[in-house]
Amino acid sequence: MDKYRGLVRERLMEDLPKRRLGRTKMTSACIGLGGAWWESSSEKKTIAGIERTLELGIDFPDTYPGQIEKRWEKALAGGRRGQGYLQSKVSSVVRNDWRSGHTASSTRRSVENSLRNFGTDYLDLVLIHGHDKPFIFNKREIEFVDPLRPGNALGELIKMRDERKISARRHWSSS
Repeated sequence: MDKYRGLVRERLMEDLPKRRLGRTKMTSACIGLGGAWWESSSEKKTIAGIERTLELGIDFPDTYPGQIEKRWEKALAGGRRGQGYLQSKVSSVVRNDWRSGHTASSTRRSVENSLRNFGTDYLDLVLIHGHDKPFIFNKREIEFVDPLRPGNALGELIKMRDERKISARRHWSSS
């Protein structure tokens, strides 16, 4: 019975429609996969899960700064990096050294740490995350700023795109 369920699941995944992401040339399966729950799994199980995800055609994994990114690097080795789109975040809600207050410097630090951890020279997408959680901005251990104001997160991400560390230019469409 388990084998049958697996075959049905694989067949369903083959039929997943692709969607174009905004004005980019990026097209991915209409289902992505968040990976926060993998943090509680062993490295071996996490890598196997990521590999299986790609085999099933889920090509849009979602990660966050510092979240087992080294495991993703191992899972994407051997040419798998090109099988999907790699997304990370600059986030004010993570509870590790990669937390970003959305200043230009903390945004750059977060993205460069993710690049290093993933073992890649570019990310396909970077999300500004956590600015909608006002309780975080009451904490004093980190400076928080409006990410969309000039000179903060958005401006720094645009610079990093121009440096080809975020691959928006690789995927932009003229239409």
